[in-house]
Amino acid sequence: YFHARASRNQNAMDFEANSTQYLSLTDSAELSPGASDWTLQMHLRYESNNVARFAFDNYGSVANNQIYLAINAAGNIAFKVADAQDDKVESSGTARIEPGTWYNISLSKRGTNVYTCVNGELDGSGSNSLMGAITLTGSVTPKIGANADGAASWDGMIDEVRIYRGAIPCDAIKGAMRRELGTSTDTSINLQGYWKFNDDLTDSSGKGNTATNNNSAVFTTEIPFGRGSFMFQ
Repeated sequence: YFHARASRNQNAMDFEANSTQYLSLTDSAELSPGASDWTLQMHLRYESNNVARFAFDNYGSVANNQIYLAINAAGNIAFKVADAQDDKVESSGTARIEPGTWYNISLSKRGTNVYTCVNGELDGSGSNSLMGAITLTGSVTPKIGANADGAASWDGMIDEVRIYRGAIPCDAIKGAMRRELGTSTDTSINLQGYWKFNDDLTDSSGKGNTATNNNSAVFTTEIPFGRGSFMFQ
């Protein structure tokens, strides 16, 4: 699935919830699954206890279309994938996400099945045979580090956010989760968005979707892999 290379990771984004800091992306078809399989992957480091926080959220102009990835108040991964008829998979995983530790989290849609992976291991899953195409365009801008309204903002760090057109299995995620991707033109993984946060907000997928910093989230050198990294649980 991946052409990964030796790590050059330098920075991550650090968000303070009491400052409502988050990143917004341009509303684009590349970030919307439609009828296709789809994967969101990122590194997370959580700094709150017993508080629900959003890592990613996006929804469309037609009611009910939504995808989110969050941490719930119990410290588990929470997720939702829903179409216009509100046919959805909405559930949570079982792994406890401990504050102060980096984790690699992914959310994948394969047909009408949805699953999450934590550090390359299956964590949560669900299925809904009625779920159809999911259109996330034409409404609010997608958010990294908050819900789509800019609330329930992240408290901690986020790095290496990747969106693919395709369902990436947990074992393939595990094989590349501690490395940057080797090339933005590797069509075998159908990369739709890739934010490395190496001292800038550039989209390294080649799609040009540079993130916008809201309320001054900062870069940090406390990274999940690479030189000076704070490694995974």
